[in-house]
Amino acid sequence: MPAQNSTITSDLQKLEILNNQSLNNKIKNALNLINEEDSKKVMLEVLKFLFLIAKTDDILTPSIEVDKAWHEFILHTRIYDKFCQKNFGRFIHHTPGGDQKENIQRFKHTLALYTLNYGQPVQPWWPKIKLDTDLCGSCLAN
Repeated sequence: MPAQNSTITSDLQKLEILNNQSLNNKIKNALNLINEEDSKKVMLEVLKFLFLIAKTDDILTPSIEVDKAWHEFILHTRIYDKFCQKNFGRFIHHTPGGDQKENIQRFKHTLALYTLNYGQPVQPWWPKIKLDTDLCGSCLAN
């Protein structure tokens, strides 16, 4: 991973939201994770996804696991709104939709942007798409 990409990831790891106990517990339960450390890891991936959204006008699609964790973040409405306003100057909306073919193309585009900005996508949070019938997140972000 290039130095710039690891600096970005390191900066994101310093964000207070990763230590929110309530959010980490909700993510842990929603994704059936074994420990809080995994909740923090997937939440870091949510943050990377949100920062990608803020950098582009493109419609992006998260992985299923990142999408589920993002849902939990959004349900903490005040925290989510404050985080978005502070870091992006706007609220990042979550819009379910798109057909499977569209979602797969957007997911592939999301993975390409992720790789460009952060290096190789972190497994298991960002699975590789092998076939055009593979599942990815079905939610759009803009």
